[in-house]
Amino acid sequence: MSYQPVVSAVLSGRRAVVELFAAAVFLAIGIELIAAAAATYFGERTQAMLWVGIGLSVVSIVILVRRTAIAVNATRSFDGFFCVNQTTNLLVEVPGYDFSEDMNRSFGALFAENDAPKKLWDSDPLTKTFEYSEVTGTFARRTTAAGQLVIEATEYYLLEKLSTHLTDFFNKPDFNEDLLTEFSREDVPGIVFKNRFLDTFSRPMHERAAFVDSTMEDKSKVGVVSASSGPGGVQYSKFDLILPASAAVRRNSDHSIEIDTPKFRLKLEVEFIGVNTIVPRGFGRLYLDGLGVPDLQAYKVGINTQVEFKALALFTPSGWQYHMWLDSFLASLEEDFSRDEFFKRIDWPKAITISRVVERTIAEIAKKSANEA
Repeated sequence: MSYQPVVSAVLSGRRAVVELFAAAVFLAIGIELIAAAAATYFGERTQAMLWVGIGLSVVSIVILVRRTAIAVNATRSFDGFFCVNQTTNLLVEVPGYDFSEDMNRSFGALFAENDAPKKLWDSDPLTKTFEYSEVTGTFARRTTAAGQLVIEATEYYLLEKLSTHLTDFFNKPDFNEDLLTEFSREDVPGIVFKNRFLDTFSRPMHERAAFVDSTMEDKSKVGVVSASSGPGGVQYSKFDLILPASAAVRRNSDHSIEIDTPKFRLKLEVEFIGVNTIVPRGFGRLYLDGLGVPDLQAYKVGINTQVEFKALALFTPSGWQYHMWLDSFLASLEEDFSRDEFFKRIDWPKAITISRVVERTIAEIAKKSANEA
């Protein structure tokens, strides 16, 4: 795993920054005393020059501190992939790859509950992302209806993963509930209603036909259930985000969400432009039920994260324990979403080597048996 912790790096460097700030204060006091003495001895003109010197010294220290703060800010991109069967236009699940497995469940659940997204997926598929224009004589790229569903499904995966991670992280006696705030579906309508997966799956069970019978049987359980599945694969998942007090969550654009906490701002963005990616040779045939190159199409999808620490955060010693979730979340995101981490985890080079040896061995045995017969 190549992810480098961000919050831990800030805490490691915070002491150096505080010491630097203290040195700047002592430096300013020292220069001021020198200026006062020099002014008495040389007069007002020299005093003015010394004050200029003080100003330049302070500016230098501020620039140095600012450069130190910028160094601990981080931008990181994670590249994932998903596969589509070109013949059937259906997603192909990649076993053991968390993102692919979750994406398949999400699409299946959405299509089972609502015919409209399935019709959009089929009528405006990913293959129409690049279309030739006879007018300009060039290929133009656009976001197809299927492409928009991919973006929303990836964002849903990201938010659900964050929600689960935050719940697990803060579900400890070490944290004071008064210093936490919880965002529910109703608190972030700008995020919920622009994502069909999140809107559908988090909608109260008593408002959905697939669950209304079960909720009517025992009304006392309504609002208590965190997750449930129904006929045909439909699913319910309560949405919430537990964050440090005074945090805010907002949507910046159709593909970008910002989480503003007392220590930092975290921006999460899904990137999908409909381009293909290459999977290792033999992967479809040996790992994905024998799918070959004509049928199997792999697409690249990315998640971009940007962490911006606030200027005063370096000088506040308390409250950092409520922000340590960031490091573990980004690490888990890399492990579960990253294409490179997946192939590293299954050790594909070794797997393909063993597969070839087995195939050759079977072929030799079959050949020998045929000759003996």
